Amino acid sequence: MMRKKKRIEILNRGNEALIRELGIEGMIEYIQSFGLGYGDYAKDRKRWLKDKKVEDLVKDIEMFKERQK
Repeated sequence: MMRKKKRIEILNRGNEALIRELGIEGMIEYIQSFGLGYGDYAKDRKRWLKDKKVEDLVKDIEMFKERQK
């Protein structure tokens, strides 16, 4: 039950942030951009990550976390 409550809170806060930053129309356009999509994610992912090593990904994640502080 706690997990569901947390998910709802995250969704609500995300919607509030989108409305605050983009307005209602911008929020709707942003959300609609995540429709059914197109392309082949598996192929795209292989292309994005073909030269990456696990160590590179770990480093990227650590840098991202550091910037979030």
